[in-house]
Amino acid sequence: MKLKKYLIQIVSCSTYMFVPLYRVFGQNKRLLVNKRTDIVIEGYPRSGNTFSVLAFQYAQNDTAHIAHHLHASAQVIWAVKKSIPVVVLIREPIDAILSFVIRDENVGIDEAIKQYIRFYKSIIPYINDIVIAEFDTVISDYGKIICLVNEKYLSTFEVFNHTTENEQKVLELVQKAGEQESNDKIDERTVARPSVERTVLKENILPELMSSRYTQCIKEAQELYSKIISKI
Repeated sequence: MKLKKYLIQIVSCSTYMFVPLYRVFGQNKRLLVNKRTDIVIEGYPRSGNTFSVLAFQYAQNDTAHIAHHLHASAQVIWAVKKSIPVVVLIREPIDAILSFVIRDENVGIDEAIKQYIRFYKSIIPYINDIVIAEFDTVISDYGKIICLVNEKYLSTFEVFNHTTENEQKVLELVQKAGEQESNDKIDERTVARPSVERTVLKENILPELMSSRYTQCIKEAQELYSKIISKI
């Protein structure tokens, strides 16, 4: 992992350090929460981030200002303190970690687990101030998530009508975003949609992830997951 990226990850739980640091060194400053932000949508990588952001924008006709994709709990905490609506995405840890390790070849299993624990442990004190969006709900009934946001924050965001047709339109946007990120070349390891190639890779990595070396860390991640989704 490159030094700058590593340092940002280390301080990703601290609003006092992460926000100023990212404003100076961050590659995508437009993704950071600011005065124009309408909502923050954040989560651990490979937890439905891209689908969630694009489905939300699709429902709002691209008029919403969304802070997203920094995968830093500091972004969540900062938004809570500024009374900005927040959606935190969460996925079952084994699936999320496997997908992340495949997505980013520079991240090993140990670091991927640590990032999962670091992110979700640090949002626990703010759990009552955010909307939790479980991965399966995000990809099957995203309109429900927006309804929960409107109910919690008394906001008036347009609700995503999660029909097969609308889901397909959003998946096309996801594909397009992936093409732009990789210069029009689709990499099945990284694209934010289901992939047969990625399924095979997951099966190859799973035995190592489930080895005794990671037993305690995986247990901690699973306990965090259970604790958080119990608040839904």
